[in-house]
Amino acid sequence: MDKPIMLTPHDIIAIVLAICGAIITVSAAVTIIINLVKKAHEPENTQNKRISDLEEWRMDVDRKLDMDKRRLDNIELGHEVTQEVLLALVNYQLNEDKDELKAAKKKLEQYLVARQKS
Repeated sequence: MDKPIMLTPHDIIAIVLAICGAIITVSAAVTIIINLVKKAHEPENTQNKRISDLEEWRMDVDRKLDMDKRRLDNIELGHEVTQEVLLALVNYQLNEDKDELKAAKKKLEQYLVARQKS
């Protein structure tokens, strides 16, 4: 125990090289592990991206369907009013009932004013 430890320059260089080799080996192993983890998560990430894209597409389609439904509902309402006015015109031609024709005119005016506001 009373013998001192003597290191030669060759021993110091060997120790430093061993430490550098260990650092390089550990960093290479960590890089390999990180790459493996990334590859393992790649299908999940791809799936999540596709699901996100599909949800966005679905929301766009739902929005367009809602707009089309409102438009078709407005067309249907206009069609109903037009049919009632035509029926009132036919009845007027047959019976000369002005009250029914006035009511149809009022309903058509209300429809046109409401349509113009929206």
